[in-house]
Amino acid sequence: MKAIEVDPKIETTPDLAESVRRATELLEVELGPSSGLVSASWFLLKDDRGRPIVRLAISDWTGRVEALFSPDELADSWRVQGRLIRLWGDLLQVRSHKLLDEMQAAAASQQGS
Repeated sequence: MKAIEVDPKIETTPDLAESVRRATELLEVELGPSSGLVSASWFLLKDDRGRPIVRLAISDWTGRVEALFSPDELADSWRVQGRLIRLWGDLLQVRSHKLLDEMQAAAASQQGS
């Protein structure tokens, strides 16, 4: 992956740190050859009831998408994998919109020449 940032607060909880490590490995598999173009950031937050929640943000040159995971959810590799697939799809959608906008702008400038 281009860059991986893990909130130091996550590292203070060994089980959570291990879950984030496994989820990062799953994410790299899902990204495939694009993994070198994508950055990931994991942050430990609190939900509205004060419970721990982990936010994953992935980004590339076209944009950024995020998902929230409970610690229990992160411990379930199957659930995490499904969520990561959807999150990667969201970033690909952002990327395709950005590329389409660039193509349309280039076409418009060629027509104006």
